[in-house]
Amino acid sequence: LRPAPKAEAREAGLMAGFGRPPGVTATGTCIVRTKPEFAEVTIGVYQSATGAKAAKDYVKSTSAKILAVLKAVGVSEGDIKTHRYQLASAWTRGPGWEAKKWNCEQLFRVRIRDLNRVADIVDSTVKAGANRVTGLAYSVEDVKKIRAMGRARAAEVARKKAEELAKVLGGKLGGLIACNEGYPHDYGGYYYDYYV
Repeated sequence: LRPAPKAEAREAGLMAGFGRPPGVTATGTCIVRTKPEFAEVTIGVYQSATGAKAAKDYVKSTSAKILAVLKAVGVSEGDIKTHRYQLASAWTRGPGWEAKKWNCEQLFRVRIRDLNRVADIVDSTVKAGANRVTGLAYSVEDVKKIRAMGRARAAEVARKKAEELAKVLGGKLGGLIACNEGYPHDYGGYYYDYYV
């Protein structure tokens, strides 16, 4: 049933203040758990020296050792990417603003497919001179597929909630008005119209 004309006009006027037609908002969340297929970790070397060449040469030689170790333990070249390279001076206040130190850093993002050897491979790079190890994370090849699965399940949860709300309010669920996707704290949701 639709509201009486006056009530309908009043309701429409109230909802116009929010810039949208009458409806209910429902949110749905879903957590998809799956077995990881590989690990990724950032590995590299940092060196500070009184000269730019000294810092750069040390990082270059140590990086070569790290790459050699990764190759020796079976990490393919395609699973190693340069994540960051920086050579910068460290200035100190004083006459002429002299550069007292030079800092050099090179980091690699390494994908390790044998999950049972992650710790051993990291240890091998540290023995080769790596002094930067951070950002260990596990993931899967087809992340889009997992996200699509979670998105569909979250949408189902949101629709069920919307149907229950419409029923409690004495109406029925209409078509989808708007849909927002995001993390739970982003206040995304699915907005359905309903008729009383």
